[in-house]
Amino acid sequence: MQAPNQESESQSLVVCESAGERGDAAMRFTIPEALPSLNQTLRQHWASRAKDHERWGKMIAIARVRSMLSTAYGKRRVTIERHGKRALDADNAAGGAKGFIDELRAFKLLVDDSPRWMELVTVHVPLAKGEKPYTVVILEEVGDDNG
Repeated sequence: MQAPNQESESQSLVVCESAGERGDAAMRFTIPEALPSLNQTLRQHWASRAKDHERWGKMIAIARVRSMLSTAYGKRRVTIERHGKRALDADNAAGGAKGFIDELRAFKLLVDDSPRWMELVTVHVPLAKGEKPYTVVILEEVGDDNG
């Protein structure tokens, strides 16, 4: 999958694939930026962090409509493929994704972000020369053992 063109408006930058295009049941969308590291997030001013949440919320809303992403009723695996310049260690990647995961929950794409309802997988993918950073988000049902 190619990175979206970053010079357009955010609405046109959210790239979505339907499950049928890949032959699996996973829901997948791409946002035009690499999610920040935990270190970057901790250094941000609260107002800047709030703007990030708002921007991510808009992107998730667009992806939800374009891909017809379904409301979560069971446990989901969230795979975040961070296509960035340098790899992050596991806790730095997971901590940096916290605000984005909160937005997934707010849009009902996750029941909750606790281990009972969500399994988080973060993957670093190195960028090809000249490629701009982006993030691929994959949501998969992992079974209903929460009864």
